[in-house]
Amino acid sequence: SRRTAQGELFTLAGDAFASGQSTLTTGAAASLRALGSYIDIAGAGAVAIVGHTDSQGDAEANRMLSERRAEAVRRALVDAGV
Repeated sequence: SRRTAQGELFTLAGDAFASGQSTLTTGAAASLRALGSYIDIAGAGAVAIVGHTDSQGDAEANRMLSERRAEAVRRALVDAGV
């Protein structure tokens, strides 16, 4: 994590998703459970989630994959109590 002007920024590892997939890896899911606990203990306010892909392939397909990945992270954080 690192501090930014917008607050604390957490970035999942590059292997959080398999290539072209939006299902979290086991390790990424564990990281998000830990992050959920941290957010709960810290009493953080709003959380913003941003999904990304690489630039390979069709831009629209990548946009949709980014959205599915962000939604997978949101669901994992909700499941963790955030």
